[in-house]
Amino acid sequence: MGDIRKLKYKNSSFDAVYCVNTLFYLAPEASIPELLRLVKEGGVLFITLDEKIINIDEGKIIHSLNVEDALKLFKSCKILGKTYVERIDKIPFKHKHFFYEITVQK
Repeated sequence: MGDIRKLKYKNSSFDAVYCVNTLFYLAPEASIPELLRLVKEGGVLFITLDEKIINIDEGKIIHSLNVEDALKLFKSCKILGKTYVERIDKIPFKHKHFFYEITVQK
């Protein structure tokens, strides 16, 4: 456990990094470079990037992100996959995620 913007691992520590339902809490500019730092050359990073999250009962957007801008942070990587997904969660309140599952190779 730790702050995803400053993880206590050496550079290129992992062949793969899996990060789901996390990055919407933090600015991609701070978290994505840190995750990439941990992946070995040729390694894979799998993340989810929420384009928006809405509170269904209130019809209010509680998070938004320009995913295409965030993908620019992977300029030195090969994007292996980008899949659009929608999901409804009921905890802690009813809300809907509109997100992309992104797989990149460093």
